[in-house]
Amino acid sequence: MSQSPAGAVDHALSEGQIHSLEIDPAAAVASLGLRPGDTVNRASWPAFIRKTCVSPRWPAVIHARQDGSRLIVVAQLDDATLYLQGHFPGEPILPGVAQLNWAIEAGIAVLGISAPFAGVDGLKFQNIMRPGDYFTLEIESLEEQQRLRFKYRFGTALYSQGRVRFGRAQPEPTDLPMMESEPGLARVAIVIPHYNHHRQFRATLARIRAFGLTIMVIDDGSEENSRAALRAMLAETPATILLEHEQNQGKGGAIISGLRAAAERGYSHVLQIDADGQHRIEDAPKLLDLARCNPNAIISALPVFSDDVPRERLLGRRVTIFFSRLETLSNRIRDAMCGLRVYPVGPLLDVLARTRIGRRMQFDIQVLVEADWAGIPIAWVESPVTYPDDGLSHFHYLRDNAGIVLMHTMLLFRMLPRIPSLLRRHRRPPALGSNQDPGESTP
Repeated sequence: MSQSPAGAVDHALSEGQIHSLEIDPAAAVASLGLRPGDTVNRASWPAFIRKTCVSPRWPAVIHARQDGSRLIVVAQLDDATLYLQGHFPGEPILPGVAQLNWAIEAGIAVLGISAPFAGVDGLKFQNIMRPGDYFTLEIESLEEQQRLRFKYRFGTALYSQGRVRFGRAQPEPTDLPMMESEPGLARVAIVIPHYNHHRQFRATLARIRAFGLTIMVIDDGSEENSRAALRAMLAETPATILLEHEQNQGKGGAIISGLRAAAERGYSHVLQIDADGQHRIEDAPKLLDLARCNPNAIISALPVFSDDVPRERLLGRRVTIFFSRLETLSNRIRDAMCGLRVYPVGPLLDVLARTRIGRRMQFDIQVLVEADWAGIPIAWVESPVTYPDDGLSHFHYLRDNAGIVLMHTMLLFRMLPRIPSLLRRHRRPPALGSNQDPGESTP
């Protein structure tokens, strides 16, 4: 390497190679964490970094140093990094799972953490990392090596950060066994949106642990006391992952974050469950059984309401079902608002990549209509719904109803050019597996 780290960074800045973040060129060297006297002499680096820096799985390391319980790695993300291959072809970016893996791998090897991995908390991705970008990875072991804190940054600008828990053996998620004829249901994670639901969620968490699946909770900008209670709850629970939104994005925004995180971690399906406990969670295995036979389908609970259902909710539901059927020219959508569903991750992310879906309460409705338009089958499993006395609803009567009305108006206009293709589907409805319920008929 002919240039010093400072020279390399100055050259990169002058050539405009660092493009993900706006930075001050004069502060670039200090921003990367380089100190006077730092060189690219690998002999001074921790042994693990010396060995791995030549691996295609790692970025181009410029400098590394260990200060007690703290490790600092200065690097550049180059085009040859293995994690970039095939990831968003045409505009490659570094996936979040790669950033998490580097931090854990280096922290365990360099900082001497020997306890088993237990989970991740406070995971945040704030800026995209592209080929050519420089970054500093800071890793620090905490609480007698029971936790590891990491941060990817360039100066004060943050790429990502999080905390990793160790010390509690985490069993492999007991993902559902695949049927030999249907290998599509490979790995399942539970995705739960959470917004100030910590009191209701404790009972929900106790019920879903019995499934033996990885539990991904997306905290959608909860108040600090609720977020702290949730963190403490998940710290005591193995096989859990906590993702946090700094600001509230809405239920749909939380589910979309969960779907993307599941894809990065290699899950083929997610089981969506609401945090408030109004669904009969014990029916989830029935949905998963149907998903085994139909791995490319959305499987949704079909609510069976008790006498305590609020009349205004029941009326609103019927109106939404009417418009959803009008928008699909069918009765394939038998309920559009239930929050107990199994989604196939790949097909649903394809839908999300093609159209913008509402991030708030309209998500559950619109995603079914958009999926139906895309030819994704939808199947149903009847399941009772109750409204507990301590239930907490974040449905905003004016804002969310206005959003739903606007969504249906938009969908009706977008449905018009689809009328011929929707009518043709009456003659060839999507085929479902043998466990299909009778909800696929058309008017």
